[in-house]
Amino acid sequence: MKYRLISPLAPPIGRALLLCLPLLLSTGCTTPKMLNMSSADDVRRLDLKLSSAISEPKPHSDQYTSALVRLGSLMEIYKGVKSKPIYVQTKSVGDATGLSAPLIGAELPGDITEMVRSAINNIGSLVVYTPFHPEYVVAHAQQGVNMNVTVPDILVTGAITQFDRSVVSAGKSRDVGFLFGAGRGETTGTGTQKSSSTISKLGLDFNVVDFKTQTMIPRVQAVNLMSVINESTEGAIDFSIIGNGIGMSSSARQMQGRHQAVRSLVEISVIQLIGRYTSLPYWRILPDTEVDEVVLDRLRRAFSEQTPRDQVAWIQNTVKDFGEHVEESGQMDTATARAVLDVFSRLDLPEPTKIVSADVFVSLFINVPLPSRLTVFKKT
Repeated sequence: MKYRLISPLAPPIGRALLLCLPLLLSTGCTTPKMLNMSSADDVRRLDLKLSSAISEPKPHSDQYTSALVRLGSLMEIYKGVKSKPIYVQTKSVGDATGLSAPLIGAELPGDITEMVRSAINNIGSLVVYTPFHPEYVVAHAQQGVNMNVTVPDILVTGAITQFDRSVVSAGKSRDVGFLFGAGRGETTGTGTQKSSSTISKLGLDFNVVDFKTQTMIPRVQAVNLMSVINESTEGAIDFSIIGNGIGMSSSARQMQGRHQAVRSLVEISVIQLIGRYTSLPYWRILPDTEVDEVVLDRLRRAFSEQTPRDQVAWIQNTVKDFGEHVEESGQMDTATARAVLDVFSRLDLPEPTKIVSADVFVSLFINVPLPSRLTVFKKT
């Protein structure tokens, strides 16, 4: 057999050359075609590679973007398609942390007003955004154009208020090495692997101002935080025989986009703001969202401020949404009491001790049946 032709007494250097021969051949051989290639060929190949790697543009969509549309449908179900829309306006929404300054590195966007406008305008026909461009209106008025200006119901104010960089960090490192054949074909090898992760906190604050009174509406606000993760990994392998070796290293880094995080925070904040302002159970159209006590409290207060007759009418109107056949008379009768108890039984809720109460109304209101398209969440 051919391997016997290699004498076991061959000098160590000869064996080392034989072991390294494949490496030398793989790195030193060059075809005539490769020698004739110019830098222009390299440019064309690189351009082709980059062109194929660029993805086609597509509309922005995630779970909160679709939830804005579902919020519009939720408003139509609870308030009616033909109800009066809410007219919304915003002040300039920017960065209050100072980290958007170019001298610091422009880590955050300096102005997110357009993101807020897009989120509000995505809800639907029952929430209408009213721009404020006085210079534009005045310029056209001077040309004789008759323009009607819509006065908003509410004004949304807010800013990026928090960015805590690297509040949590962790790292790992692994090293391995070996050495054998000292004196005759000395062989060494090393390997390293490192990984690290850091988490930063990004936060936004939003408030709602009553436009007519220019006062903030108590508790109708949104303060939301998001974690932004930065991960990196590194690895290297080295192998050598009598000074001739080969090495390989790699590194990777993944950092969640801060601008994308800001957009997601804007969208969830707008959903929360409009949900609280309209006293609607907006959490039903969001995945993994808890019941909002602010909405429940506003519903209880609104019910308690009604006359006894209107309170009964509100309960009668709500049980009708569950398919119960009751007359909206404002008078408490046996049919209404029976309908409330029937709905509570279907919802698996404890039987109420008093039919006409704020807690009964709230329990009915936040559980009104919704189409499956509003409560079945799909990952995008």
